[in-house]
Amino acid sequence: MVVLTDIYPAFERPIAGVDISSLVEILRHHHDAVTYLPRGADFVHKLRAFLRPGDFVIGFGAGDLGNELHHLAQIWAQKDQRDPYETPRKRHV
Repeated sequence: MVVLTDIYPAFERPIAGVDISSLVEILRHHHDAVTYLPRGADFVHKLRAFLRPGDFVIGFGAGDLGNELHHLAQIWAQKDQRDPYETPRKRHV
């Protein structure tokens, strides 16, 4: 799965035609599972809900994204504690 979030220009001018909608659309032509997840107060917990044992996360970005991914790693490492934002999975008996 590929999860994309908001993109912003740093100190350069935005490049015409390069925005999150375009990137999502292009990637969906080449990959079956592409999701856009907007940044916000619950970004880390929503991203955590996508993760399964054995997954890994690669993050590229600036600003506070690094801090958010560090927080995600802390939540992920707490295997003995359930994430209150995690969606419970249905068990098949």
